[in-house]
Amino acid sequence: MRRTAFIFLSILFFCTNCSKDFKLIDDYKETTIAYGLINTKDSITYIRIEKAFFTEGDIYESAQVADSNLFPYKLDVKIKTPNSEIVFDTVTIFNKKGGIFYAPKMLVYYAVTKGKLNHLEQVELIITNPKTKEITSSKTKVYTIDRLKVSLPTSSISFDEDFPEEMNVIINTVSYTRLYQIVMRLNYLEVDPNQPDNLVYKYADYNLAEVISRPGMVNKEFYINYDLVGFAAALSNNIPQTTVLERYYSQHLEIIINTANEDFLAYQQSTSSDYSIIMHRKTYNNIENGYGLFACRAIKSDFYKYDALAKRAIINIEGLNFKSSIDDYFSLEDE
Repeated sequence: MRRTAFIFLSILFFCTNCSKDFKLIDDYKETTIAYGLINTKDSITYIRIEKAFFTEGDIYESAQVADSNLFPYKLDVKIKTPNSEIVFDTVTIFNKKGGIFYAPKMLVYYAVTKGKLNHLEQVELIITNPKTKEITSSKTKVYTIDRLKVSLPTSSISFDEDFPEEMNVIINTVSYTRLYQIVMRLNYLEVDPNQPDNLVYKYADYNLAEVISRPGMVNKEFYINYDLVGFAAALSNNIPQTTVLERYYSQHLEIIINTANEDFLAYQQSTSSDYSIIMHRKTYNNIENGYGLFACRAIKSDFYKYDALAKRAIINIEGLNFKSSIDDYFSLEDE
C-alpha cells in the first residue's frame, strides 16, 4: 500500500454586518480513513485505518504524533465475500519510511486471505467503531490475471538496435483490469570485499510504460518499447555509485506487470497532475461514511534471458562497479 492521505478540516471564517461573533474552528467529527489494496494471490492482506484530525497548532507537527491519527481503541474490521467472512486483527510494522506522518512504527489491520478471494467476486470491507457504532464500508470487485499473456518477438530480450521491431514486450489486456504498469527489473548481488560473507541481493527497475485500457477491453495487444539508452539510464539513476562495493548482475531480466482495477485507476487520476490541467480536483473516494480507497490489484512476473549488449552496458556504466554475472561470482568462489 504504496498511497496514504490525510484530511485537513476546513476552517469556516465569516462575518456579517449584524454580528461580530464568529466561530474560528468547526466542531470536530471523528472520520474514518481507510486504504486497502487486495491481491487475490497475497497470503496476507493489510489495511491501513486511521482517523482525520485537526489541530490549532502546526498540522505537520501534529501529524508526527501517532495519537493524532490513530483510534485509541481497536476497530471491528472484516471483509465479506459471497461465501465467507474474513476478520482482521492488528499488527505494528516497524519499517515505515519517514515523511509527513509518524515513523518508523505504524499500526495496520491484517488477515490471512490466501485462497479466500475468488476471481470476479464482489467483496465488501466493513469497519465498525465499537464506541460510536458508526459503520464505514466499501465494495470492490477482485480479479486475477492468470490469463494475461506476456511475450517477446524472440526467445530472449534483445537490445540490438539494428532490429528495433524486436525491442518490445507484448502484453494482452484481461477483463476488469484498467491499469497496467510494465517494469523491467535487473536483480543483482552486492558484495563488500572486506566482508565477503555479507552478500546482499538488490534490484533496480527500468519503468517501461503505463497502459490504460478502455472498459471491457479484453485480449487487446499492446507493444511496449525499450532501448539500451533508457535501460542504462535507469540503472545509473537507481543504483548508488560506489568505489568499494562490487556488484554482479543476474543472467535474467525480470518483466513485471503491475495491474489495478477501475477503483484504483480513478483514484490515481484524481491525485496525479499528469491527467488534467485543472489545478484543484476532488480526490476519488469509494469509502462510504469515510474517506480513502478500497481496490484490487494483481501482479504477474517472469524471467527472460537477455543479450550481451546489455550485459556490456551494465559493466560500462560509470561508478556502479559491476564486475560480471552472479554465476561468474559463485564460480570464482568455488575455485
